[in-house]
Amino acid sequence: MSAKVAEGAARDGTAGKIVHLREEHRALVSKRVARGAGRAMELLERLYFRPIVSVHSIREMTGLSFASANDLAKRLSDWRLLSEIMGRGRNRRFSYAPYLALFGDTEGGVSPPRQFDRETKKQLR
Repeated sequence: MSAKVAEGAARDGTAGKIVHLREEHRALVSKRVARGAGRAMELLERLYFRPIVSVHSIREMTGLSFASANDLAKRLSDWRLLSEIMGRGRNRRFSYAPYLALFGDTEGGVSPPRQFDRETKKQLR
């Protein structure tokens, strides 16, 4: 993360809001998921790095079967952690809307892809 981004996040309280949101959502998931909480927590943590996902990407991130990944996406949607943003069929996309809202994306929509130079890509890893 660049110094300017970090400075801006600290100044406007975004970093603190992210930490609060993370703890609140971790508590929600641990309370509501009896079996398989580890996979749900793993997905929740990864959503901070990749807030737009599909059932296929959830499957890849967690190692779950497609059916289980689909069920997890549905449960997180029911709890309003994920919002379906595209599709109704095979290639549905979901956004981690509460997280994106912290950055001013209140609709949870997909922004056009950003092009990064090599240095920025290294910083994002």
